[in-house]
Amino acid sequence: MNTLPLIAILHGAIPPDAPEDELDTLHQVQYVTEALTALGYRVAPVPLTLNLAEAGKKLQALHPLLVFNMVDSIECRGTLAPLAFTLLEHLQMPFTGSPSYATCTTTDKLLCKRLLHGAGIPTPEWIEPDAVATLPALEGEYIIKSLMEDGSIGLTQESVVTTPDAMRAVIKDRTERYGGLWFAERYIDGREFDITILETPDGIRALAPAEMEFTNRPAGARAFFDYTVKWLNDNPDNPLLEHLFDFPASDAPLLARLTEMALRCWRLFQLEGYGRVDFRVDANGNPYVLEINVNPCLIPGCIITASGERSGYDYNQFIGAVVNAAKRRFGLP
Repeated sequence: MNTLPLIAILHGAIPPDAPEDELDTLHQVQYVTEALTALGYRVAPVPLTLNLAEAGKKLQALHPLLVFNMVDSIECRGTLAPLAFTLLEHLQMPFTGSPSYATCTTTDKLLCKRLLHGAGIPTPEWIEPDAVATLPALEGEYIIKSLMEDGSIGLTQESVVTTPDAMRAVIKDRTERYGGLWFAERYIDGREFDITILETPDGIRALAPAEMEFTNRPAGARAFFDYTVKWLNDNPDNPLLEHLFDFPASDAPLLARLTEMALRCWRLFQLEGYGRVDFRVDANGNPYVLEINVNPCLIPGCIITASGERSGYDYNQFIGAVVNAAKRRFGLP
């Protein structure tokens, strides 16, 4: 009889015809499974659909030590992801990462921005969805984003607009294509950074800052995480995005401020385990929080695991740290 402790990996069920951003989940499950196995655990993946009762029965039958929660969408809808967190809490099962309340307040981008603004943490100004229809004029550039979906869904070069008519046209198009609500956020033309935070036995730790370098862009293309950059170019000889970890001494004050802001976000939203805070920095060196991700991608070499490697955690060690944070949180041996 195998006496190794069992970890269940809960993830959104992925249909064969799912888009690239959803198929990525299966790659993550494979890598995390291999890491947990190397760390001495048995592993049982559990796909999650809207039949929450069925998934709950499967989890209860497994009697896992804990659940590695990798759900960032259900039925390919990010807006449903918080259901996984509430299911696990309802089952009173220990799980990795943040609790449901942190997920709900960060998944809803407008709610997140309102809380950031209220706490005095800079975030790009925005236009509420119900104000778009009667907007008389527009100053500067705005980018159209989904209220609840992540993975750069619906983000293209045409998502950046400069007039109310263009804003309304893009929102109408995205709503018809993808459903859900869409809003406009001021586009910050500048540098983009990510700060990964990991909970350790000595407290929360901000890992090595990463800057996104958008390479090989067509002439005139804006540098941001559109869908093509994120998912549709897998040619290592012609990358559209690279991660930078080496910075000149002149960047030290900026990096220190980004780290301080990321830690404030962690405390404000009461995150647990691990997470990532995304920033844009304007031409004057002013940083703004774009989003907070409580279930970021965990493929080797992605932003968060690459930051972990730069901070002394190889891939297996990083996954182990995520598991150990959950074990401490729930008082597990």
